[in-house]
Amino acid sequence: AWFENILNYLQDDGIGGERSAGYGAFIWSRMPSPPCQPSTDSDYVMLLSRYYPTPQELQNSVLVGELTSYELVDIGGYVTPIGKPARRRQRVRLIETGSILRGGIT
Repeated sequence: AWFENILNYLQDDGIGGERSAGYGAFIWSRMPSPPCQPSTDSDYVMLLSRYYPTPQELQNSVLVGELTSYELVDIGGYVTPIGKPARRRQRVRLIETGSILRGGIT
């Protein structure tokens, strides 16, 4: 419900610059959700978001298999809190969205 409230607000107000001239206007409508039944007959899973595997999952070889396909992405950079100096974030290597891994992910 909160997301619909945001969409209603943006629909009324518009998106982007020159909204007072009518730019950025749009109309949204709810679409029926497609039926989505999780498959239980596969040994593989597809990631819907970036994923940080646990050491146990790596020992269980989630990245090894005939059908596995994955991409690693490094996340890092700086965090700059308001009024404070920038701090370097710890670099983390994640498995990218859409990767196919062997089952056993928790």
